[in-house]
Amino acid sequence: MRIIKLALFLVLSLSAICSLIVACNGTDTVYVSETTPSQTLASKKWKTTIVKDTNGANVTASNMSFVGNAEYKMDGTYIITNFDGSVRSIGDWSITADGKRRILVGKNTNGSGEIIFTRIVDIVTLTPSLFIYSITVNGQKLTVEHIPL
Repeated sequence: MRIIKLALFLVLSLSAICSLIVACNGTDTVYVSETTPSQTLASKKWKTTIVKDTNGANVTASNMSFVGNAEYKMDGTYIITNFDGSVRSIGDWSITADGKRRILVGKNTNGSGEIIFTRIVDIVTLTPSLFIYSITVNGQKLTVEHIPL
C-alpha cells in the first residue's frame, strides 16, 4: 500500500512539473509596466537643492522663489512649501504627453480657486532620485535641481 501511495505521489508530481514546463515554453510574452513621468514625479516629495545659471554657478540665493519642498499628488494637485513648512503655492499640475514639460497652474492659497499664474518649465531630468527643470527668468535660463525628501 505504501509503495502504491509513493508511486501515485510521484506520478502526480511529475505530471504537475510537465504541465508547468509545457505552459512556460519560452514564447510567452511578459509585459513590464513602465512608470510614466507623472507617476515618477508624484511618487516622492521633492526638495530643492540648488538653482544654477547657464554657467553652472550657484544662484540659489537670488532665486528663492524657486526653492522649497514640493509634493505633486496623483490627483493632479500640488503644494509647495518653504523649508520652514509655510505654504508658498498650491494648485494643479500636469506633465505634457511627451514628458518634456511640467505645467503648474498656481491658485490663490485662500481656497478661492482663483488662478494666479501658469508656469511651464522644461524637464531636464526626471528619475526617482533626481528632478531637474529649466526655466527662463528675465532672459536668463536657470536650472532648478531637486532630490527626494
